Amino acid sequence: MQHLDLLSGDAAAVKRAQAGLAAALMDEGLPAVDVVALVSEVNLDLHRRVLAEALAASGPPPVPATLLVMGSVGRGESLLRPDQDNGLILGAYPDEDHATVDGWARGFAERLNAGLDAVGFPYCKGGVMARNPLWRKRLAEWDAQFRLWAERRSGAALLFADIAFDFRGAAEIGTDGSITAGSGEAPALRRRLAATLAAIPALLAALAEQGERLGV
Repeated sequence: MQHLDLLSGDAAAVKRAQAGLAAALMDEGLPAVDVVALVSEVNLDLHRRVLAEALAASGPPPVPATLLVMGSVGRGESLLRPDQDNGLILGAYPDEDHATVDGWARGFAERLNAGLDAVGFPYCKGGVMARNPLWRKRLAEWDAQFRLWAERRSGAALLFADIAFDFRGAAEIGTDGSITAGSGEAPALRRRLAATLAAIPALLAALAEQGERLGV
């Protein structure tokens, strides 16, 4: 009960309490895979908490947005101190509105990534974060990016694909400032990615070869 009480504190306190909770559950004999699942869900909830704080400081977005989490958090197998792997799917808007939309997204993403770092999710050394323009864009642009990686199949394309393809939608952000724990545009992006992989299956072979070479 003491460990559960700690999980009701602020975001930083919850992150600090994770290790004690995990140790207590392991001592009780709970399978490691179940402990990891619980830790991952706490990490996902912390992302939503920090997102809410960043949104309150930034104001509502000019278009709907979906927070994507990738890497270990996206797979649901993150441990106690994963770094950040996140991005934004921005709702459709005409090109002439880019300055307005990206102006909001840039400030929001900086607050989001700084907030996550302060809580205990370090900045990604590879820059896989929403503050990087590569990781915040419209659905069609995400689709085009994935297809480009599939066609190149080397270097950074494989490294980024290995992280990004584990994405899941963590939260939806409405233009009224609302936040819901839904998938938003993530399922649509998953369908487009499946079509790309079906059309260019050589990418999967390249990823498998890279995984075998790098090891675990």
